[in-house]
Amino acid sequence: MSWFTDAPLEEILAALPSLAPPQASPNVAQRRVVVLGGSIGGLAAAACLHAAGFSQIQVFERSSSLLRAGAGIGLDDASVAILKGLGALPSVALQRMRWTEERTPQG
Repeated sequence: MSWFTDAPLEEILAALPSLAPPQASPNVAQRRVVVLGGSIGGLAAAACLHAAGFSQIQVFERSSSLLRAGAGIGLDDASVAILKGLGALPSVALQRMRWTEERTPQG
């Protein structure tokens, strides 16, 4: 599959594998896990731990309210495949985009 394709989003998603975390051993999965931060990284970590078999997961967020940022994030194929494996794709709004400009640390 080419990076620059005009294929429908559904076709692109169907071509991606469904990646899921490996199952943790029973004596490891019974341990309590604390995730600090309820941002996309913390919530993704908690979802992956749950999918791996952990049941005692707590996510702590410092902010007293969750606000919409109004921003988007770019996801690579591996990230989308993990969301697909977690069953999160129906609840995630995906939109294809093509980069028109690239910036480096040098400007």
